[in-house]
Amino acid sequence: MSDAFDGNDDETLSVEWGDPKLMGFCSVCNAMPCKAEHEHWGVCPICHRNDGYVNLVNNEGTGASHYMVCETHKTCWAFGANLLSSWMDEAPDEREASRKKLEQYRRVKPFHGLIDFAADDRNQQEIDAVTAEAVELEIRGSLNR
Repeated sequence: MSDAFDGNDDETLSVEWGDPKLMGFCSVCNAMPCKAEHEHWGVCPICHRNDGYVNLVNNEGTGASHYMVCETHKTCWAFGANLLSSWMDEAPDEREASRKKLEQYRRVKPFHGLIDFAADDRNQQEIDAVTAEAVELEIRGSLNR
């Protein structure tokens, strides 16, 4: 399907509408781009949402791990430790409530949008291999001079 509209210089611009997947349309959250694209700490892999975070304070009370949660699917995922200071303002009963809540939630791997991190890792490995080979060839070339 295509659509045409007039541009600023009296020329007609034709726009092709293609495969929604290729255009970044997410069938889970029915949005383009996927809502996960704007969530730095990830989203629930089931619904592509999150309901904020809770802190899990360590037994010594000297630090905390932070977990994003999805209330609907009772999922959670860690996104860091001692990044946020909000745990310091929590009362002991709040800390215990967070601990009990997380015990009931299933740990999952968050969804980070349509970015394929595995492909990025493979690409980086290929780049590193090519770079290493180029450096080796350069060293060999300088030794032969």
